[in-house]
Amino acid sequence: MISVTIALLLLLSSLFENYSDESSSQKTVTFYPTYAYSDGDQWRVPVRVYVNESRSVAPGILTRIVRSRADLNPEETAILRRRLSHFTDDSKSRERVEFMFDQDPDSIRYQIQNERGRTLRTDINGLMIGEIVLSNDKVTDLLRRQGADDQWLVIRVVSQNHSGRGLIRIIQPEGVSVVSDIDDTIKIT
Repeated sequence: MISVTIALLLLLSSLFENYSDESSSQKTVTFYPTYAYSDGDQWRVPVRVYVNESRSVAPGILTRIVRSRADLNPEETAILRRRLSHFTDDSKSRERVEFMFDQDPDSIRYQIQNERGRTLRTDINGLMIGEIVLSNDKVTDLLRRQGADDQWLVIRVVSQNHSGRGLIRIIQPEGVSVVSDIDDTIKIT
């Protein structure tokens, strides 16, 4: 019975929040950590992002329901609310995302593209998967300007009504790298 109640409350809260003023809503862009690899005289960066908008009503309702059944202190309540928000956020479709590299003197705005060079939008789940391409000179300059001795470049969202930051690891063509496949299972017999 409680699962039906929660489902109905989520549905009602999503209907209620759809009437809010979307033009002033701040959407969060999550950049999944990624890497850049050398491809001749350029660098290719596979990029995956998720665009969502927080819902204010649903996490609060769910938190109150759980608090009525469990004895949570204020710290536990805050943690619960923060974690629930990730499950109740509204994935945003058809969004274009523009971002820039920190310390870029040219202030170039990048958009994620498909393999044919067309600019992408988020799908129905708020996801976008594509790539950007950078010149060797641009990567060298950005690494120097950002002081990225660790080979991580910082990017930030600049498109209207979006916020977010991300990291791109530059994988040099020569050197030592560790590749780990964490989903393998080791069985001792």
